[in-house]
Amino acid sequence: MTVALDLIAAGFTELWKWLSPIYPDFAYWPLWHLSFGLTYLLGGGIFGAKVLLYIARARRFSTEMPSPTHLFYRSLLFYCTSTGLVDLNRGVMFMVYPIPGGYSSWANLLWDGSVMLIPAVAIAALGSRRISNFLARRFDKDTRRAQLDGAFFAELLNALPIHVGQTWWLHHGRNKSCYPVGDRRRNWQCHTVVKVQEQHFAVDARAGRYRPGSQASLLWLPLPGSGESAAELLGEAKRQLRCIEWGKITADLMRGSVLGSEASDLSQMYEMSRPLQAGETIDFFLSHSWYDDGDVKMQKLKALVESFRNRKGREPTFWIDKVCVDQSRIADCLKVLPVNVMACSQLLVLFGKTYPDRLWCAWELYILFAFAREEHAAERLVLLPLDSTSSAIAQLSNFDEAQAHCYDPNEERRLRQVIRAVSTREFNRRIRACAST
Repeated sequence: MTVALDLIAAGFTELWKWLSPIYPDFAYWPLWHLSFGLTYLLGGGIFGAKVLLYIARARRFSTEMPSPTHLFYRSLLFYCTSTGLVDLNRGVMFMVYPIPGGYSSWANLLWDGSVMLIPAVAIAALGSRRISNFLARRFDKDTRRAQLDGAFFAELLNALPIHVGQTWWLHHGRNKSCYPVGDRRRNWQCHTVVKVQEQHFAVDARAGRYRPGSQASLLWLPLPGSGESAAELLGEAKRQLRCIEWGKITADLMRGSVLGSEASDLSQMYEMSRPLQAGETIDFFLSHSWYDDGDVKMQKLKALVESFRNRKGREPTFWIDKVCVDQSRIADCLKVLPVNVMACSQLLVLFGKTYPDRLWCAWELYILFAFAREEHAAERLVLLPLDSTSSAIAQLSNFDEAQAHCYDPNEERRLRQVIRAVSTREFNRRIRACAST
């Protein structure tokens, strides 16, 4: 609005000069001031009316106002257009009615005006949406920027503090049948954080109340957040990034249970993956639930690989958590998971019945859509329903983060803290939007 008022003020100033000419010895000065004033008023009036229309529409229909970035570029466009028209006007006037012994560089004015009008002419010819989509798509394809976006989320997760009195769950893995399936108490026991130091924290390892001064019952654990910056996490992620080739993905691997009841030795699984070669990009980040049918997932992967081979003339590479994450230090590897998502060319979702119940899966989807337009992020998303397509779309359309959980309740709490920080409503909206892609 300030730009509109400045242009209107300049227009009235020129009109005042038109009404009170200060150069009576030159007959064409009034015509010049009238022309300049009308040009300024036209530009300022149009832009001011546009801003007022935005405000009125937002108040009447309870819609969101355009973002500050949108208004800034709109202001810049109108400023350039108005200034370009004035310079062209002045150039023509100086060319047709030169001032004796005065300013005669009309060619420079015509050039400046033409350059200032280039954005307006381009938008009029091509359309603002086409231009913005082209620029946004070029921006979204910047792999370095995409990985920095992922590092930002990794920094958020890594920076969450642990404090005394906080609940902390310890894994016992006994799969207690006295608790229903899905209840975290089947494999986890609730304890309390009683001490926090610079690099470690302590929980009371006994089931019961902690007695201050008692050291025998304390279990010391490393702090999951090390305070690393996004740049440091990005470097760490690049050093850890690995992929698995299609030839090493087997049906047994895809049947592996997250509880480890049917999985082979996890250390041997890590050896199935390899570090990336120089300049190599992983083709697919595999997002799926280990609780879904492994045989069906394998069938979907075979069809995908066959299509990929026909198009690219080679077999794709994959990022799969069980083989690309060192299970002996899983916490250190999972903290850079957002970078791994953005480092791959596409996010492959094998959408089964339990997929929307897994909070990590929803988090992977959200990372892809968080920093890009939905239509551009959708170009990197490959969604393969394991059941009927309509059932998968219905589940996505009704996604609710409150109904999704992690196997590790400590990781679930950290994820929920970040989700609340970025808005639970926006998180749900982004996931539900995948149903329309």
